Amino acid sequence: MNKEMRDKMEAAFAAAGKEVPKKQEAKEVSEAPKAEARRSKSKEPKRAKRQRREYPPEVKKCAIQQSLASLSVYHKGEKKSADFEKEQAPLIRAKANVRFKPNNDFTAQSASTGRRFLKEGAVDSQFSGPKMGEIELIIGLDLGTSNTKVVIGDPASRRFFAVPFDFDSSNPYLVPTILGVDEYGDTIVGLKSGYKRHQSLKLKLMQEESSAGLISTLCQHLTAFIGHVLRYSIRWFMKEHKDAYGDMSLLWRLSIGAPAAKLKLKKLKFVFEKFAIAGCQLALSDKSTISVKDAERFFQSVTADKAAIYSGQQRYSKFLALGSDEGVVVVVPEIAAQVVGFYRSRQWDPSYPFTFVLDVGAGTVDAAVFSLVSPSFSENDLKFCAFSCAVEELGMVNLHLRRIKFLEDYLPEDAVDKSEIRAYLRELESSLFSNLRIPASVSEYINNVEIRSDTRLNVDKKFQSDLSRKIYDPVLVGALQKSQGDSGWKNLRTIICGGGGRSPSYKKFVENVARHSKIKAIITQMSKPSGLQAPGLPADEFDRISVAYGLAQGTYWEFEWPEDIDESKVNASDYTERFVSKDMM
Repeated sequence: MNKEMRDKMEAAFAAAGKEVPKKQEAKEVSEAPKAEARRSKSKEPKRAKRQRREYPPEVKKCAIQQSLASLSVYHKGEKKSADFEKEQAPLIRAKANVRFKPNNDFTAQSASTGRRFLKEGAVDSQFSGPKMGEIELIIGLDLGTSNTKVVIGDPASRRFFAVPFDFDSSNPYLVPTILGVDEYGDTIVGLKSGYKRHQSLKLKLMQEESSAGLISTLCQHLTAFIGHVLRYSIRWFMKEHKDAYGDMSLLWRLSIGAPAAKLKLKKLKFVFEKFAIAGCQLALSDKSTISVKDAERFFQSVTADKAAIYSGQQRYSKFLALGSDEGVVVVVPEIAAQVVGFYRSRQWDPSYPFTFVLDVGAGTVDAAVFSLVSPSFSENDLKFCAFSCAVEELGMVNLHLRRIKFLEDYLPEDAVDKSEIRAYLRELESSLFSNLRIPASVSEYINNVEIRSDTRLNVDKKFQSDLSRKIYDPVLVGALQKSQGDSGWKNLRTIICGGGGRSPSYKKFVENVARHSKIKAIITQMSKPSGLQAPGLPADEFDRISVAYGLAQGTYWEFEWPEDIDESKVNASDYTERFVSKDMM
């Protein structure tokens, strides 16, 4: 205890009318041999419990303050310690005599040769002329934070068609999840002068802090967005596949994906159903354009009763005249569709009892560990078990925004062209997320500075720590415990998919898992199935449309979710008896 604290303690005791306790004198140590000392000590009667000293409140307060002041940087959230480390060893140092240059990985993104926007008028969803029969077509719509993908499926003939939107020249099957609204309320998908841009619609909808008013506005924008995308997709199909389907009556169904963990919230599940249904109605209306007011009217008209009609409790003949009990709009967990798409692509290897899926989007990471319970390529007996699953806001764009904030906070005052660097960072912060390709590490953002990587305050290290805490612990360790350490974990097939999966940060996370734990993750590359027609799709880009492909399969499969697992029946070699037959939702 230092002199200042000792003086405060003496003053506190004096104010309380008590004497300051004296330091106890050290007891003399017996000079007898150690063995004799131990024997004599064992014969002594037990000493009475020392009476606890009572200190005045002022003394306790001083001691607590001194303890708090001495906490090290290991204490999370301790601003004083973090600032201390920053002052002692700067995280970012300016390079001498090096001029700032923008990173070409970012600047090259604006050179896309694809279309900028689409604006769809009314569409006819049926071919003219006599019909020889009817056929069910499923529109698999993967609504992403940055990009949306669509695959139209004909499950009866096992034919699937990826819909090209031609926005991105490197992958024509991506449409940016951006709604443009002009001053009159008319809408487009994409960017155009005179239209205000609205993006990250899905991510904002899932955030708990979103107000009721914001959620209503987001749903209206999503209704208009889905209306445009469905009109475009149906029109494209009618034009490109008239020869094969022109003599058939088309029965359309929409299968839309949503985060699995969020679907446990019934309120949010109904919101997804509601704007999907409203988007279907709007798409098949006779409106020549789609306005925000139209979207609001259609969204508000979808009451609980109408949602019941569309979700399969009754028959509705406008969008889809099916006698099926599955309805015209089905909301499916995205991670489940991902697994089904992977299985249907004929890449499932039964020698791997478990599969770890890490679906990295722009806003979120959807992770789960699955086991196939009833393997078959027939239509109606696919059964999967999810040992664990999680959805976290750790997507590629979140990493990108964290890096920008880190650079802004720690940018050194002596950096060359500092004002130009800050303008560059602001531009990156508002960049078009739909075509974002971020560098491998934060050190590649700015060329004229050096960034320390040997500290836990480095943004990339903190991101890896968050992945470990929110994905490794609950998903991988949780599944390992439920499966009782089955030997299948020695070779855990791992699928890293989604647009954000190209970032080295997520591959590094999986490699760290394999290096520092008993879980040996083996990364498997997804490849395009033979039944999927997608001309011009790069060989390594199928994983970006694999969720839409899985959604277009229909719902001829069942899932058992983590909370439904009967752990008393867990058998490390036979998972079939563990399966509890239950509807997915």
